[in-house]
Amino acid sequence: MGNAKMCAIFGEGPDELEFGYDEDYYLCAIMKYRLVAALQESVMKGYVDFVSTVEQGAPMWGAEACDAIKQLGGEITFTAAPNSEDQADRWHPERRERYFGMLERADEIIEPVGELYGTEYILSHADRVIVLGDTTHKRLHELTKRAEDMGIEVIIA
Repeated sequence: MGNAKMCAIFGEGPDELEFGYDEDYYLCAIMKYRLVAALQESVMKGYVDFVSTVEQGAPMWGAEACDAIKQLGGEITFTAAPNSEDQADRWHPERRERYFGMLERADEIIEPVGELYGTEYILSHADRVIVLGDTTHKRLHELTKRAEDMGIEVIIA
């Protein structure tokens, strides 16, 4: 990851979204568009290292968008920082397959070790955080506040 600026991707998961797991729902397409726009803006501002927990919802979509940027020739890196070794164990098989596929294509995987993994690792290394979704939800509100308190630039997508 070097001295490049790191951009983290957080956001709502299916249990927090009004459309749940239905990624064909029109609001999902709008959210993904906003996420891609925020990623593109970050790249234009010099961010080349991206990281997420690759959890279901926004963190997975961000990982997949980074993968698409790389496949289109974008010179970025993607780091997967799962919150636990077994975070995908109870997921639907299709989502588990997407998750493990993203781990295979990640430039780096931060293995859960000690206290500094997943969200904690991300917040301790990020220069910018993209938050996709409703930041009035308790989890995203607290995450956004923590990032701001740590002096991390927060972009609400």
